[in-house]
Amino acid sequence: MRASLPVVLAITLLAAQPALSETSDEVAASVHAFYKALRDGDVSVLAASLPESGFTEFNTDSSELQTYSLQVLRKAFTGGVKIDFHIEHLKGGVHGDTAIATGYRAGSLAFPDGRHVESYNCESIVLTHEQSRWLVRHVHLSQCAPVTARP
Repeated sequence: MRASLPVVLAITLLAAQPALSETSDEVAASVHAFYKALRDGDVSVLAASLPESGFTEFNTDSSELQTYSLQVLRKAFTGGVKIDFHIEHLKGGVHGDTAIATGYRAGSLAFPDGRHVESYNCESIVLTHEQSRWLVRHVHLSQCAPVTARP
């Protein structure tokens, strides 16, 4: 069976699209700075990493969309919450003024009441480029096996 020219052209164009690869240095630096600021409880760096309204997150603890503003994070830090997350195997792509970064978020949360929660999740992060900086807009987490356990 002979394929039509539009089908061949579409397949050729799709095949020519770059696969997800290492993120741009600027986006990777922004993602790592975001997580370092969370670990350090550094609200001033977070202020430069987030839009005024904060960022939204779907996580494995709730089926509801969460919004984390700077005020919410500041209250958590001053209340004694310790965030110790980092991202592994960061990949992604830049599409104009939007970037999508993916990887595996590993680490823990420690609460002032003594609770300690370890987690390892697949993660997608949406960032937008505004005023010469990349801002974290949305984080989506899902359960997954550790990357070392994958074939």
